[in-house]
Amino acid sequence: MYKVAHTRISITPFLVAVSFSIILINPVAAEVYKWIDEDGKVHYGDRPGNNSAEEIKLKKVPERDAGLTERRETQQKMLDIYQEERVEKQEQLTKLKEEQKLRKAHCQTARRTLAEIKAARYLFEIEENGERRVISDDERTAAEQEAVVQIERWCD
Repeated sequence: MYKVAHTRISITPFLVAVSFSIILINPVAAEVYKWIDEDGKVHYGDRPGNNSAEEIKLKKVPERDAGLTERRETQQKMLDIYQEERVEKQEQLTKLKEEQKLRKAHCQTARRTLAEIKAARYLFEIEENGERRVISDDERTAAEQEAVVQIERWCD
């Protein structure tokens, strides 16, 4: 013959949980009944399960806090402000990254230009008629100085 092990479970926390959930789920519930079946199990329902069922009077759900709506609106406004600040900060960061990328490109161009000016035997310009004109030493010095100015402007 088999032996059945029974574990003892406290019904009070269960009762509280069920009552609380009934209150939250259906605050306008008309009637709630409690009864015990033949096996000694406690049942709850909106209709009596047997003749021993007793009606349970549930407390009325408290009215909502009048300031709750105002606090939620204030909280939402704060969240909206924080979101706007995050978006603005992200836009500024994106703009800064683009500026840094542009500065880097200009810096590389200015350094390359100076290196080419210094390495070239002679420099020339193409005139309107398409012919090349070799620039003078003074013009070459001015071009070098302009390249240095551009390096100072774009390079950190």
